[in-house]
Amino acid sequence: MLTTMEKVFFLKEIEMFKNVKISELTHIAEIMQEVHFNKNETIFKEEEVGDAMYFVVQGKVQILKEEKPVASIMNNGTFGDFAILDNAPRYFTATAFTETDALKIDASDFFYLVEDHIEIAFGIFKVLTRRIMTKNIYEK
Repeated sequence: MLTTMEKVFFLKEIEMFKNVKISELTHIAEIMQEVHFNKNETIFKEEEVGDAMYFVVQGKVQILKEEKPVASIMNNGTFGDFAILDNAPRYFTATAFTETDALKIDASDFFYLVEDHIEIAFGIFKVLTRRIMTKNIYEK
């Protein structure tokens, strides 16, 4: 089980949080849940309502569109981040390609947090905007 400080140091390595202060990252770390997925376990399915985002601590997650692999997410990678913002059906399926440990933030906890800590929202919006601009959102 990771301590709050271990989660903070992990988050500091994630692109969307690189410019967020340690004190702000502590708030995020406190709401994160540790989750484990077995090899080939489905994490979420395309068309399910997105209610959480994930950060891979160790392992590999395969992202699929219509059952076809479109991306792999490994250590320090994030997935499920678009769905957390619009509460819409997920565009992709996520499956653990290997045994995978991750940190999860529920949408309700996330929105409660960013209401009081706008710097966190700016970091996430910056990364998501960059993905959209470079068309790096897993679709070809």
